[in-house]
Amino acid sequence: MIKKLIFLAVFVCVFCIHHEVDATKGTDVKGLLRTDTIWTKEGSPYNLVDNIQVGGKLTIEPGVTVIGNRKDIAVFGELEVSGSKDKKVRLISVNLKGGDYLRNGKMTISNSDLFKCSFDIPYGIKNSFILKDSWIDDSFGQSLFTPQFNDYNGYFNDYNGYSYFFGDGAIIERNIFANILPISVSNNSKFINNVF
Repeated sequence: MIKKLIFLAVFVCVFCIHHEVDATKGTDVKGLLRTDTIWTKEGSPYNLVDNIQVGGKLTIEPGVTVIGNRKDIAVFGELEVSGSKDKKVRLISVNLKGGDYLRNGKMTISNSDLFKCSFDIPYGIKNSFILKDSWIDDSFGQSLFTPQFNDYNGYFNDYNGYSYFFGDGAIIERNIFANILPISVSNNSKFINNVF
């Protein structure tokens, strides 16, 4: 009888430990998201194992962590990253790309922490980028309207000392920026109440 109880106790312990490891593994993501998709805290962290294209709407809920591994989330539909004051969304090493001249993607990011992320918001696409109430640390951007940037294939590193967050009519407000290059903003964008 004691051997059975010991076996049962060991089995329960091994099952609990194994189950806990699986629960913290997260969700690997890649490819084309054609339909509306929601990333929840239960599936977090979301690990980008390859680039993602958003054709429908991707909603990232409060408390979610996205580990980008320097992969792209290219938004041709809509990206809504909606943290809350007590449950921020964390984006780590994600390249955020906003549509192109044929397919206007829209990105809305609020109450989020962005670390080592990059932004690629094409100039001339109206009202495609909103960034509010977030912390942006060691992140950078690029601009597609200046031809010399296109030679860098998606990466911008201290060219003339500017970091760009574009998209004609972008709204960038109530954010904290740390460890970034200076920012240049389009005349048609709203850039207010930010802290550096």
